[in-house]
Amino acid sequence: MLSSAYMRAVKDPFPPARQAGILAMAATHNYFTLAESAQKLLPSLCCLTMDPDKAVRDQASLFFCLIIARTYVIIFLALKYKAMVTKCRSVASC
Repeated sequence: MLSSAYMRAVKDPFPPARQAGILAMAATHNYFTLAESAQKLLPSLCCLTMDPDKAVRDQASLFFCLIIARTYVIIFLALKYKAMVTKCRSVASC
């Protein structure tokens, strides 16, 4: 439900409205799964990185980097957890 409101905001012809939509997405990005971020948020952000207004482009670029960094952290933690579980299982089986 939030994503549809954000998509409308970033398509608004008024630059401050687009900027507010980006800031709202950034404030609530933790409520979106990685799949939702990749399928809904990132495509609209990619378009906004070419926006005619510099302030909108800058906000979109910053939020894009935030989503990518969050993705890397989640993947890193998942791999670390998997390695830890594998190690514990190998020690327990000895």
